[in-house]
Amino acid sequence: MVSETIPMPTPEAAPPLVEPAPVRPNGRRLLPTSAELNTMTRIANSVAAGGISGCSTPSAAFARLLIGWSHGLDAGTALNDIRCVEGRMTLPELVKVSAIRRSGIGDVRTVAVD
Repeated sequence: MVSETIPMPTPEAAPPLVEPAPVRPNGRRLLPTSAELNTMTRIANSVAAGGISGCSTPSAAFARLLIGWSHGLDAGTALNDIRCVEGRMTLPELVKVSAIRRSGIGDVRTVAVD
């Protein structure tokens, strides 16, 4: 199986923020909290150890989880739907539409072109 794991950060390694993380206009923070990062790290290590969703390393799983977090996706959707193509993370169109609708920034409608 996989011998690589992402080390869990220690409180000494990452001092607490004095100010809260900046918030986007839609109410989401720019960066995940330490607790969210720790959870993503544990999930990434477990996913890679089991070879779930085609992730062979914890880094690949963590990257999918982090990109998914930034788009407001749950861990399962991020792991199953986000792919790395030519070094760039990609999302299927239906996932993009769902993320836009859930965020409240707009709606996407299908237009038929003849």
